Amino acid sequence: MYRKLLRYNLRICAGLGSWLIVVPVGATMLVLFAVMAMVSVLRTGSPVVVLEGLGPILLAFVSANLLRPEYQYGTLETLLARPVSFRAILTARLLAAALVVTALVAGLGWYLRAVVHLEFNLAMGLLATGASMVFLAALAVAIAAAWRSPTLGFGAAAAFWALDLVLGPRLNPLLTLHGYETNCAHPDDVWEVWWVGKLLLVGLAALLVVFAGRAAARPALQRTFARWVRTGVSTVLIGLLYLASGAGWKAEWGARRESALPGGSRFWFREAFSVYGPLPVAYLFGPDFAGFIGYRAPWRHLPPHPDGEAAAQRLYEEQQLRQVAFGPSSSRWTDNALFELAKRGDVESAAGDQVHGTPTAVSALETLVSDYPDSPLTPPALAKLAALYDALGRSAEAERAVRRLVEAYPQTEAARAAGRRFLDRLVAEGRLQDALAIADRLASSATPDTRPDALADLGSVLVRLGRTAEARAKLNEAVADAAQAMARLNAREKSDDDIERVRKLSAARRRALGQLATLPPAGG
Repeated sequence: MYRKLLRYNLRICAGLGSWLIVVPVGATMLVLFAVMAMVSVLRTGSPVVVLEGLGPILLAFVSANLLRPEYQYGTLETLLARPVSFRAILTARLLAAALVVTALVAGLGWYLRAVVHLEFNLAMGLLATGASMVFLAALAVAIAAAWRSPTLGFGAAAAFWALDLVLGPRLNPLLTLHGYETNCAHPDDVWEVWWVGKLLLVGLAALLVVFAGRAAARPALQRTFARWVRTGVSTVLIGLLYLASGAGWKAEWGARRESALPGGSRFWFREAFSVYGPLPVAYLFGPDFAGFIGYRAPWRHLPPHPDGEAAAQRLYEEQQLRQVAFGPSSSRWTDNALFELAKRGDVESAAGDQVHGTPTAVSALETLVSDYPDSPLTPPALAKLAALYDALGRSAEAERAVRRLVEAYPQTEAARAAGRRFLDRLVAEGRLQDALAIADRLASSATPDTRPDALADLGSVLVRLGRTAEARAKLNEAVADAAQAMARLNAREKSDDDIERVRKLSAARRRALGQLATLPPAGG
């Protein structure tokens, strides 16, 4: 029975006309010629974006037209009356379409990989493309079944495809057709869990197929004004949910990495939420978050400023930031606001008196480190506070800040950087026992990537103390650890961060070897 079903549906698909095959093949050829013309300027992720962009729209086009004869001649009810379920019939046609489009996309990917010699993971690219193809095809089929119109089905899918092509990865890093390609270009950004987004797309595709089956089983509905209104309201609600879920993921991802975000947390969040424009998406996470990133609702008018509108906007953002930092009640973003205000203050503003009740950079940092000891921003705040103290001539307070940083947060990058600078000062002042305590603390808490540097520092202090045997052991350990870490990194495909780690490990190894060369022979 299923063999007959497959033969029947293949004949139906073939009877739809040669254009159903000509259009995808023609589109693939045009894309191939365009890629060949652009090959000299393609970046690393571009071959993947060709697959993730072309495959879904082609399958959506074919899938939306799979039931065109039934829609056109009003015979869908006859199809539903057959002993085989509508879902099985639809699945058979979808499989036939998917095989054709997948073959075209796979052929294009193979050509880019083997002939044009563009470097990318073809197997992973095809898997990622397959998830996007399934979702967009299911969307086209669902809309087409609900409205009995292949044109509307493909139009809805094409609208989502175009929006996603331009803004999708920024609007919603999870529910985007281009998650894998964007991750290839930005491997350490919010798209790092692109595979979760692909699984979500497949899950949504399954729901859309169920919806398509139920919509097709109902009698055709009249295209009344009320139905158009209901459809419009539903579309708006779905769009809001799409925006909210994307913003929620960005807020959650950024909050977990706020101390390491490029440019600082405020800069990163402002960039991440700028794509929503005047929409008050930031208020989903509270007014303090909106104030922290400097969001201004379009209905809020600024008072005139003698230096123009740009100056008025800067003043508004500054006031919002201070309100979050020093307002009557603390919030999730208070520590971020305090740190951002401290970043803006230079030495003169830190040393000067408060102007119009404005706290200085030092007081902002002191509030942060005292009131928020568990904040991920506290280690860099302590390092900055120590530098400010030092610049202001408050050496004892600077030393206390560094010691607290090294003792409480030894594994942080801030502790390693500030600790090494402090070590140089202690050694220069002849306070070798204090330097030894700092170096030992940093070495005992170091990660595999930073341990060789920390051991080299410890060995250097031990050399100055005349403890040659201990120094030689630590320096040899640094050389061995560096070689082991570099071998581990070189054994895999290295990212830009891995290349930087290898460079630092190699420098630590050379430094340790250089110090070993100055030591007298063992047992001499």
